[in-house]
Amino acid sequence: ARARLDPAKGAVRQEERAATASDATGALARRQSADGSFGGDLVETLSALLTLLQAGHTRRAGIRRKVVGKAVHWLQAHATDVRVAAVLDVLRRLEAGESVPAAEWSTLAAQVRAGR
Repeated sequence: ARARLDPAKGAVRQEERAATASDATGALARRQSADGSFGGDLVETLSALLTLLQAGHTRRAGIRRKVVGKAVHWLQAHATDVRVAAVLDVLRRLEAGESVPAAEWSTLAAQVRAGR
């Protein structure tokens, strides 16, 4: 989201300021391709989605909901890959209010990078 001036106040609205903050997820969001992938690469897209999920962004929560949704949509076209199923399962669990243990995040990230 681009910061816009609030005509009534002449200032940048707080929620839009937060959305444009120069943070890691903002930089990541700016790298997302129009098709929802990150460079058209499965591993890069899975890694980016894991980063967003760990930062608390899902399709239902966080300022990066749209980024997560677009990545999920792109990944669903690759649903036969076991890594996609594993990451989408983590998303499902987070959206259901479950927690994911730190060791599971590490294992999943390693599996994504290793291609298993």
